[in-house]
Amino acid sequence: MIDQTGQISPAGNTDTAQPAGNPETAKPAGSLETSKPAGRPEEGRAASPGDPFSGIFPELAGAARVEAMLPERQPVPREQLLREAVSLMKECNDYVDGILPTDVRERGGSFVFSGEYFLREDGTPSEKTLAVFNVFRFLNQRLSRIYRLEERDSGESQS
Repeated sequence: MIDQTGQISPAGNTDTAQPAGNPETAKPAGSLETSKPAGRPEEGRAASPGDPFSGIFPELAGAARVEAMLPERQPVPREQLLREAVSLMKECNDYVDGILPTDVRERGGSFVFSGEYFLREDGTPSEKTLAVFNVFRFLNQRLSRIYRLEERDSGESQS
């Protein structure tokens, strides 16, 4: 936190900061700022214990708690995940007939689905290509939170 003199004081440790400027308008040591800057209502609040983002990135406040509350992702065989993806993809608003995920891999905790992208003969995207991308993204967002691919016994690495 930066005080009125431009000096940096440790976040949450306002007791050691000395008020500067006009003594009549100075706030006592340890008091928190009550006015909020325009456009960023969370800025200026003290860091919450156990929340590493609250003091640095106020827009991410609570992200660590939310992540900790998520259930552990369950291992699932590739074939079962693809079957579930096929049944789930029809819920996507961008779904059109003919879209079919044929393979899936896991990269960085997210699923990457592959299949026919309906490119034109010259390799450029068609109107249906965007729909395929959106459906595969929808599947990634829905299924990556719940599942992780089972480890393979053959020693192949998943990247």
